[in-house]
Amino acid sequence: MSLRGGEPDPRFDEPSEGLPPWLKGPVVEWMRNAFQAGGWDHEEALQAIQLDFRLERPLGFEVNGAPGDDLLRRAATSDEFALDVLDWMVHNHRYFSAGHQSEGWVGELGRLLTQGGSAWEVITVDYMSHRLTRRAVGPVVEIMEQTAPEATRAHNHLSAAWAKLMGRNPDPSGAYREAVRAVEAVAKPVISPNNDLATLGQMIAAMRDKADKWSTTLGTTDDVRAQMEAVWKGQLDRHGTDDEDVPLHVSQEEADAAFSTCLNLVRLFVGSHVKRVGNDPE
Repeated sequence: MSLRGGEPDPRFDEPSEGLPPWLKGPVVEWMRNAFQAGGWDHEEALQAIQLDFRLERPLGFEVNGAPGDDLLRRAATSDEFALDVLDWMVHNHRYFSAGHQSEGWVGELGRLLTQGGSAWEVITVDYMSHRLTRRAVGPVVEIMEQTAPEATRAHNHLSAAWAKLMGRNPDPSGAYREAVRAVEAVAKPVISPNNDLATLGQMIAAMRDKADKWSTTLGTTDDVRAQMEAVWKGQLDRHGTDDEDVPLHVSQEEADAAFSTCLNLVRLFVGSHVKRVGNDPE
């Protein structure tokens, strides 16, 4: 209340990078509660972290309780290490909680990050799979949420794409691939309903050959097809090639642009802004 009408304060007006002082304590305590349930009885998880993180300075397994205490000390002194551990924990929740219990356990961390204004959040990629990603804001959140009831598969692909694009360890090629799959999932029933194996390339060809079979709310079928073609042609690492000029992987910037375009395409198809004219099947 004391800040109302006052000068801007980045603590409240901007997402917080890393783990600022007001957030670090609660987050480290969340980690402690997860590992310390039963008295540091998650040695298997601690060993897995040591192996997965390739820790050159091993956690102290020689003394009872030392590995967990060592992990927490490192998390308290390094924001990047702490965030990486959080990402690992929510993705490998089987070490800490079983079945649907993981939703509440992971949700508790999500609430801490949101309340503390973190630039990071926990998202559910698909059933019982979670990742730490940069917080999605504005249209990204709205479109991803709107696709859930009507196109669950597309929603899952978009969530996976976002996790790969904005996660702790970005995977641009994987993000691009999942974004394309989201478009394929919502476009196939409209463009090629009788072809269960229809790819984005095949649907583009169908729209090019018989554009008058579809109508659009705004613009033309060619406008929609042009967006689909831009995404399709930009996925340079879709197939292997002996052309040395073709990059082995798409860049982070290319994947980001493709995700934005695919997000728009998904919204067009889910919102019935691209419709089939007549009953002529593909």
